[in-house]
Amino acid sequence: MGEAIPADEFALCVVKAARGHGTGFAFLRPTWIVTAKHVVAGQPLSEPLRLLFRQGISLPARVLFAHPQVDLAVLEVLCDSPCRAPLLPGATAPAGSLLCVGYKPSVSDKDAGRYTSFVSRVDSYERSTRQRDGYEETLYIFPAPEGEPGHSGGPLLAPGGAVIGVVVDGITLAGQHVMRATCIAALLDHPGFARATEIM
Repeated sequence: MGEAIPADEFALCVVKAARGHGTGFAFLRPTWIVTAKHVVAGQPLSEPLRLLFRQGISLPARVLFAHPQVDLAVLEVLCDSPCRAPLLPGATAPAGSLLCVGYKPSVSDKDAGRYTSFVSRVDSYERSTRQRDGYEETLYIFPAPEGEPGHSGGPLLAPGGAVIGVVVDGITLAGQHVMRATCIAALLDHPGFARATEIM
């Protein structure tokens, strides 16, 4: 996985929810896991989410904060996290190539601890905006590598490994399949995130 994986191998995980799976990553604190909101949509409150880390570690989690306008959610690990070095935010318009990171979880629950990583170098991208319920969301749009549903929620990394975005979907534009990542600033700037995590 080379340059795309943070120094702490436990900074990334697979998020297993009632309706599917996606990628998550430790952000700001070892016990905070950022993912795409649609990955955990419909999860019964009585059922904890499962986070699958490397070395077969499986931990419970709950939804701590769901952004009301954009496809972002923050989970909280309900016990000690194996991660010791969570990812941190970076400049929203970095120079140089980016890295898109995600997981390809096994489709078999029996093999749930076996998965491979997805890493793609992004040499070119566009920034775009769209209105979402009165909020102007900034998106990074870039050519999509071969992908599968488990990539939703993965981090888009600037050179040096800082998080600038979170992968939310893949669409077809002008006949080309592209991926979209919402800017991490949407999470950091929202007062509800500050209240939910008590960082203000």
